[in-house]
Amino acid sequence: MWFMNGAATTPTGFGNVAPTWIIEGVGDFNGDTREDILWRDSSSGAMSIWFLNGVAVTGGAFGSITSNWVVEGLADFNGDGRDDILWRNSSTGSMSMWFMNGLAVTGGAFGSISSNWVVEGTGEFNGDGRQDILWRNTTTGLVSFWFMNGQAVTGTNNVALSNSWTIEAVGDYNGNGTDDIIFRDAAGNLAAWYVNGASITGASLGSLSTDWVINPGG
Repeated sequence: MWFMNGAATTPTGFGNVAPTWIIEGVGDFNGDTREDILWRDSSSGAMSIWFLNGVAVTGGAFGSITSNWVVEGLADFNGDGRDDILWRNSSTGSMSMWFMNGLAVTGGAFGSISSNWVVEGTGEFNGDGRQDILWRNTTTGLVSFWFMNGQAVTGTNNVALSNSWTIEAVGDYNGNGTDDIIFRDAAGNLAAWYVNGASITGASLGSLSTDWVINPGG
């Protein structure tokens, strides 16, 4: 782990893990305002969380899931201050949500969606304090926002977009408290959608050579 202070770094080791264990993402799963590590054993499907306080680790195993379930996002979908796990079954398209309280899991299945829809990210798109799901139709290019309250989809917003544009990043780029989207086309042109629920305004951001890759920051 590199503890950052501007450009100054303090690299610190904090353990070892078998190579079958892969990191599925990071999130605050116990509500202590520190990011934790979500692990999954690629051979058995066992799940584990490392609760972090600097390089001090607590936590451990909390269940298992079969390999056809894929983690699509880690975000606070029910507004309780803890990040949850969004799952999708790669075989059936079924969706599931695990609401996390430390290592305790509630929630479960909440619908399904066809394979031509992919999750492009999660974000707080309507200002209600809960994270939402950003979808894209790989056939038509259609972008769809699912506004979430736990497992309930309280509304949607579907917006047409040419397949020549790809979604590069999600974040609050205009400081209004709701997340926005950065797009890029094959020529390197960049554009933004400033999102506030059903209201979307667009803006051109110029262009960037295609040898530059956008790596969204936290």
